[in-house]
Amino acid sequence: MLDNPETAPAGKSKAAFLDRDGVINRDKSYVYKISDFEFMPDAVEGLRLLQILGYALVVVTNQSGIGRGYFSEQAYQRFSDYMVGQLASEGIELAGIYFCPHLPPEGGAAGHGGSAACRIPSYPWPPRSRPWPCAVDHDW
Repeated sequence: MLDNPETAPAGKSKAAFLDRDGVINRDKSYVYKISDFEFMPDAVEGLRLLQILGYALVVVTNQSGIGRGYFSEQAYQRFSDYMVGQLASEGIELAGIYFCPHLPPEGGAAGHGGSAACRIPSYPWPPRSRPWPCAVDHDW
């Protein structure tokens, strides 16, 4: 988490970067079906508290199921839209959702492994090339 709004660029504030599966929703292995959506216990309350404390809520998630061909990017997007709607109904607003569709380096068939900088964790993380809703030029 970044917590020094004085050093954030104009219009940007402190942020909490949160994984999706296993943090916000239950990780049921390659979750993309709306029927599989289920909040983790206390996730909504935790997100609400971070929001009250002034943190921009940013979801970051590896979604190698896309790279593996288990589901499409459109199915991922439908799931994300549903999650955003469920959070909004609880008064929680996300500043952004960023995902990596690539496989981990050891995953998949030969030649299909991932070494993408967008995979979590990569270094430097978070990638400086993204337009984050906060300052990311700190060592943390």
